[in-house]
Amino acid sequence: MKSVSILSPNAPSSTTSVGEWSLTEVARHFATLWSSAVACVGENEWLVADMEGNLIILRRNVAGVTQDDKRRLEVVSEGRLGEVVNTIVPVHIPSTLPARERVSSVTGVANAAGKPSGPVVVPKAFIATVEGGVYMMGSILPAYQDLLMRLQNAIAGRVEAPGYMPWTKYRAIKTEVREGDEPYRFVDGELIEMVLGLDDVVLEDVSKELGVGLATDELRAMVEGLRRLH
Repeated sequence: MKSVSILSPNAPSSTTSVGEWSLTEVARHFATLWSSAVACVGENEWLVADMEGNLIILRRNVAGVTQDDKRRLEVVSEGRLGEVVNTIVPVHIPSTLPARERVSSVTGVANAAGKPSGPVVVPKAFIATVEGGVYMMGSILPAYQDLLMRLQNAIAGRVEAPGYMPWTKYRAIKTEVREGDEPYRFVDGELIEMVLGLDDVVLEDVSKELGVGLATDELRAMVEGLRRLH
């Protein structure tokens, strides 16, 4: 119920002939959380699932100014999956691009038309739930983060959910001690993929709302690429 703690091993002292290994806590997530699964998904980053169906990404701020900053795990992203996760398997997808192209893709540079180029999402982990569901968690490249967040909001405002429950409320984190109003830096892949089912008139309206000059066919192609990741 104390969420995640990061421990560092200490080797026995070399100056003595007798010694024991020990563990020192170097960082902690200071929140009440009944964890069901946890895995390291990046350098100093951990994906945590809890018994209430929430997903949280934590990051250790090793460059913090104070010791308290370094000891406190920061919340990078949080949202509600709605299913209890019992297995998280980190994945590493090596790039097959040439070195020069790989650098451009990772940094998310813009092309001549001012539109972001390169991969949209980098897979980080597969998630399995007690209900039998399998999901993929990915990291959105910086050049696409704002675009996908705004696309998500645009789709949520045009899709009628069962029971008329607002999408933001459904995906907001909910624990025994806290209930959010909306997810934090969380993009719902299932919602984004609804782009593929929209007619041209609605999709053109969505594209204009985004204001980045993406044509409807370009928007569909981007979302189709995301769908094929899993």
